[in-house]
Amino acid sequence: MTHPTPPAPVTSVAVTSARKAIRLAVAARLAETVGTQGGVPVWRTACGPRVYSARARPLHPGILPAILVYARDEPIPPPPDGHSITGEDGSKTRDLALAVEIVAQLDEGLDDALDLISAQVEAALDDFVIAGWESATILLESTEIGVNAKGEAPIGAGILTWRIRHRTPWRPRAPGTPVETVTLRGHRPDGSLTVETIIPEG
Repeated sequence: MTHPTPPAPVTSVAVTSARKAIRLAVAARLAETVGTQGGVPVWRTACGPRVYSARARPLHPGILPAILVYARDEPIPPPPDGHSITGEDGSKTRDLALAVEIVAQLDEGLDDALDLISAQVEAALDDFVIAGWESATILLESTEIGVNAKGEAPIGAGILTWRIRHRTPWRPRAPGTPVETVTLRGHRPDGSLTVETIIPEG
């Protein structure tokens, strides 16, 4: 039987979306080599270069195990944590839930394969600093394990969900634009909102 050609592994691409950039950076990290042994590349995980930055990929036994990296949700904390206190040219905090799904063939070695690759993924991301988002925090939130015995190729999967807190610009001001007013927002102990508008001197 002819199987579809697997998608190309992750490569470096210019992106504008913070969520997409972080997803691609994590996928690229997991697809790296860490050296060579006898002239053969040593990959960061047992999946080798088979790391894909999307949840929908045609996977068949010939390219397993493999890793899929995709976003699950991205809540924004309520004020004052979610947004900076200034009314413009500030930042917005985002809590991205990024899934790293390990897919392997369903056989007697499934649990050992998922445990090994999960440990390799954790080692790769525990000290990872994302270029452009150096202040982001990356924390493992949960691990889910399941199997799908239906279809032509029964598979098992382990999904590691990472919570990545990062900041994006909020109401950015164009360079050179003078500041006419500054709005400060805060919260009283009773939870009510305070708003103060300041007109800078000069």
